[in-house]
Amino acid sequence: MMRTLVVVIMISAFLASCAFSAKKKSEAISALEESLKASSKNHIVDTVKLRELLADYEYYYGHYPKDSLSPIFLMKSGNFNRALGNPAKAVECYHRVYTEYPDYPKANFGLFLEGYTYENDLHNLPKAKEAYEAYLKKYPDSKMANDVQFLIEHLGKTPEQIMAEVDSIRKARHEPEQETADEPQVKKDEGKAKTGAAKHK
Repeated sequence: MMRTLVVVIMISAFLASCAFSAKKKSEAISALEESLKASSKNHIVDTVKLRELLADYEYYYGHYPKDSLSPIFLMKSGNFNRALGNPAKAVECYHRVYTEYPDYPKANFGLFLEGYTYENDLHNLPKAKEAYEAYLKKYPDSKMANDVQFLIEHLGKTPEQIMAEVDSIRKARHEPEQETADEPQVKKDEGKAKTGAAKHK
């Protein structure tokens, strides 16, 4: 009985210590984020602090994987790595967001960004298509589903090619409307012709 009590006390103390450490680390991360935000207002990017922040993110979700902040820090880590020109690391982070934290409210965005990074940064179209299709299968009712379907249909096309295609579709849709709009005038002219013919009779 005494041994069990000692074990319980030790576990409780360990968990309390972890919670305190997690709190301290999250506070340090918040301070770094605020510092970087202040620098960015002056158009200054402190790369030393940014890399320190990325290291803190990685430490946090590595040591406290069940903490609610971990998927948030994973997502931020992906965004910063992508901005720093490290898309492979960004994809790794995004992948972990939706696979390890499926209940995280922005888990679907992690999968979307994985596909988007494959397409636009790594230029790996097969992988991008795979991620986009996985998105539609996993989140068919998402608000972004139509956008993802659009990306699949236009994968590999330049913005200019997409705009030309969109303009072509708009013109095709507009032409029948124009013909329909002219119909009343045609009927009116036909009516006048018939009236005129009747008068001559």
